[in-house]
Amino acid sequence: MTKWVLMKNNSEIIDEMEYSDEDYENNGAGDILWNLIPADMVNEADKGKWDHEGYNWIYKGDFYIIKTLEQN
Repeated sequence: MTKWVLMKNNSEIIDEMEYSDEDYENNGAGDILWNLIPADMVNEADKGKWDHEGYNWIYKGDFYIIKTLEQN
């Protein structure tokens, strides 16, 4: 299992979910984004990008990133 987290300003975990390799094969990364991006941030998150750390965007002056926290 892989733990994915939504972090604010690289310091505060807002939400998290565990996702297996099988989940990833069946549903891809879109399912992770769909489950972790808050509804009020969808428009700004849609302007985000993937980089070596994860998927990130700016919302109301704060930096948000969805990334893996740990892998088992």
